[in-house]
Amino acid sequence: MENNIPAIYNYCDRWCEKCPFTGRCAVYRAEQSRTGDSKEISNQAYWDNISSNLKKSLDLLHKTAEKFGIDLNNISREEEDEIVRQEEKKRRTIREHKLIRLSRKYGLEVKALMDDVEFWSTAASGLIAQLNKRMNAGDPASTESEKIGEYREIIGWYSFFISIKFSRALDSKLDISDPEEADAVQDPELLSRDENGTAKIALIAIDRSIGAWVGLLELIPDEDRILPLLAMLEKIKNLGKLEFPGAEKFVRPGFDS
Repeated sequence: MENNIPAIYNYCDRWCEKCPFTGRCAVYRAEQSRTGDSKEISNQAYWDNISSNLKKSLDLLHKTAEKFGIDLNNISREEEDEIVRQEEKKRRTIREHKLIRLSRKYGLEVKALMDDVEFWSTAASGLIAQLNKRMNAGDPASTESEKIGEYREIIGWYSFFISIKFSRALDSKLDISDPEEADAVQDPELLSRDENGTAKIALIAIDRSIGAWVGLLELIPDEDRILPLLAMLEKIKNLGKLEFPGAEKFVRPGFDS
């Protein structure tokens, strides 16, 4: 018997291998139920699955439109053009937002550091020297290399995740048509809004990344390369809290309840 947690997948970090709730997640179960053929892009089963998901999305779209009295089969050219203009305006607003620009810059700089072979080679040489020194002194073998691998994995996983989630949160926020509602984020009744839940997982990703960077700095004391990234994360975090003041109070299904 299924015991799924409703909407738990909307506010997670998509790191299924690290999640204790996969057994109660509908998205994870659906993914696991797919056959090998449906996971291979070269097979027809893969595209059949894509078509099925598209149909489900379109059905949901039409039901939502019908709820608001919108006939998607009877839209004028002027209405179509206006919809396109509004969507382009929203995408541009999100893309140019200082929170998004800084979080994307962070992701690119993380990638550059992760791809810097010389940096990691130097770090490895330093660790080997430390390990040899400890072994000669009779100390037990060190696990620093394993820790570095773990920290790198965490930092890499969240490097672009942060900007993606903040972009989605802004998209949700911009969909609010009532300016007064947009300003009333402290209202307890509005703390369940999608934008706050999405922003919360972005803030959690920042905290986890900061923890990994601090751990990495203890093992690789290269302040010139690591401290600027930590400072950037702190700034992103502060901007995120200012933009979404209700995020930290959001209760994510399963994780916080």
